[in-house]
Amino acid sequence: MLIGYSGGLDSTVLLVLAKQFADRTGAALRAIYIDHQLHPDSNHWAEHCARTCHALNVEFEAIRVQLGDASRANLEEAARDARYRVFADKLRSGECLLTAHHADDQAETLLLQLLRGAGVKGMAAMPARRPFDGGQHLRPLLQISRDALHDYALAKGLQWIDDPSNDDHRFDRNLVRQQLLPLLLQRWPNAINNICRSAAHCATAADLMVDTANADLADFADYRQLPVPRLRELDSKHRRNLLRCWIEVRGFRMPSTAQLAQIEASLVTASDDRIGDVQWADGQMRRYADGLYLAARGELSDAPSFEHSWQNCEQDLYIPELQVTLSPNCLPANLAPGSVQVHSRRGGERFYPPGNRQRKQLKKWFQEQRIPPWQRNRVIVFSQASQVVGIHGPV
Repeated sequence: MLIGYSGGLDSTVLLVLAKQFADRTGAALRAIYIDHQLHPDSNHWAEHCARTCHALNVEFEAIRVQLGDASRANLEEAARDARYRVFADKLRSGECLLTAHHADDQAETLLLQLLRGAGVKGMAAMPARRPFDGGQHLRPLLQISRDALHDYALAKGLQWIDDPSNDDHRFDRNLVRQQLLPLLLQRWPNAINNICRSAAHCATAADLMVDTANADLADFADYRQLPVPRLRELDSKHRRNLLRCWIEVRGFRMPSTAQLAQIEASLVTASDDRIGDVQWADGQMRRYADGLYLAARGELSDAPSFEHSWQNCEQDLYIPELQVTLSPNCLPANLAPGSVQVHSRRGGERFYPPGNRQRKQLKKWFQEQRIPPWQRNRVIVFSQASQVVGIHGPV
């Protein structure tokens, strides 16, 4: 087990309980402290965590991370992303990651998602268990309130760190925690339990939506692209649900509701001769012919034009515009002696396709091979004496 240990109340209780479990079962236990370097006392907090782990005989490691120039508005997200990158890097084979999220955290998360206009999946908040980097991420305290954890810590005489940034209302979560939730609890004492129950209902609904989308996706043979005619057969609700599932399965962040509507309008239901391109945080979607393509942002964009002279064809040639290195075995056979021009398509090229004795326009060959437009500048053209002698790619 690997515990994300901040030294605060919640993670201190989790560390003590996990140590008890490890002693009973013989499970291996480690703790890791992530220093975001956002507070001048963070180094002292790392020392406190080290002393606590030493007293419990728990393996400990402190890691410093750099958040770059993240703005105040994005600081929470940047810190979270940095933490989980470290967790993923440090998680060993067969280990599970434990974090100290509790019922109050769950309620705060649902309220924040609601205020952001999230859908059912967002309002499902945090799962108690989820796959994580080949292992599992567990939140064993998710059904326990912060008050219960505080009472336990006092009863056991535990010592913990109070991070003053938790009182900074410029952070959305702190404002919900310090002002909104206490106000709700004054009127509805069971608010946290009720909110968490709503999150569980949303999680069930989200699972059903995923099951429906997976059933629809099972009809498609290739997750790299989806056939537009088949997408058009679905009603809008099923289509958007399938698109969300496809994006998630491919590992990209979810586009906004407006961006998803743009994908549907400009890429799926638009006329066949219309070209669309929708980009969001880390993803990009384009359509070619009857296929809808999804890739990392920028991968579906047209590559720049290039031209290089390959003087010594016995050595590798680097093409910086494509960030690829060509080895001599990429060259066409039976070249005439001398240098070779290596370039992107210029327009009007004709060449002999493999196995074909008649010259053909490169543009027509692209169309016959159904090579999408954004990949055509990634086809490398070899020329000698202004004649195309071969092609390679797309790369």
